Amino acid sequence: MGNLSEYHNLESKTQFYNCITINTEQEFDSAFNHIKANSKDYVFRSVNEAKFKLYSSAQRQWIWNDLSNKYTSYKDYVNSFIVNVQSHQHIVSFFYNNHIPLNDFVILALLQHYSQPSPLVDFTYNPLLSLFFAFDNVKPGTTGNEIDNYVSLYRLKYTHPCFCSIQDVNVHGTNTLSDTLRNLNIPLTQIDTSKVLFDIRNLTYNEYADIGIMLVHGDKMGITNIQIPALGFTCTYNITNPNLRNQEGLFMLNTTEDIPLEDLIRKKHRYVGPLIDCYDINKELEPYIRTTYLDPAGINHSLIYPQDKDSQNLRNWLGSF
Repeated sequence: MGNLSEYHNLESKTQFYNCITINTEQEFDSAFNHIKANSKDYVFRSVNEAKFKLYSSAQRQWIWNDLSNKYTSYKDYVNSFIVNVQSHQHIVSFFYNNHIPLNDFVILALLQHYSQPSPLVDFTYNPLLSLFFAFDNVKPGTTGNEIDNYVSLYRLKYTHPCFCSIQDVNVHGTNTLSDTLRNLNIPLTQIDTSKVLFDIRNLTYNEYADIGIMLVHGDKMGITNIQIPALGFTCTYNITNPNLRNQEGLFMLNTTEDIPLEDLIRKKHRYVGPLIDCYDINKELEPYIRTTYLDPAGINHSLIYPQDKDSQNLRNWLGSF
């Protein structure tokens, strides 16, 4: 069984993050009020142990279970789950009946939010929701190591030039294709666009499997409509599911098999300062944060984890894989 890399102390995180350590209620109030007042263009993620690195769920399973011995590649491993969903009649019917086009990234979002392996790392547009996850099932530190006394809240500016979304890439690509077709003197009947149109419509994971990192916006940013008028082509991107709506969620795609997200971002953008802010918050502040910030906002398990019939069905169907 493989082991995930972890941070051994708070200082070791500073090479990847802009770090702030919070130990008192006053320090937290000051930091979090600043976060809320400046949340535009930012997305948030948290972990309930500051030592944890930002691995995706697929990476964790790949490493823990030594799956390189079972699959020819990490890409094939991820695709095996996509194929399972595409072959599941009840899941396909559920999305069809809810008028949600089912593409590879809708499937990956579904897998991620129902505890199945995916290469997506969860973020949220709402810092209060991320604060909930930071203290969800939190356990007091017992090792005597300072870092075990902290949770972490992360903040990333998604409008930074170093990041782009899969929706923006495809909108730009289809606009470029439309312009190119408009200026060609070749009859459209002589141009084979079937492969391109298939990949655009289905947001095929294989097309992104070697890209490293990419943002995948949730439905809070709106449904993306793609059009290529010259070909009469239209499609819709609605990366959503019941959990994703309540959690105001989005994702960062990490296609590597064993590099945590923060390591990958730092490696790709090593000539600029750290692009992620890290707030390491003392676990002893949990009662204060819950009663002062989370409870008044109505943020609890019932909101975050829907228990409606559709959610239960999806959970059962995916659990059968």
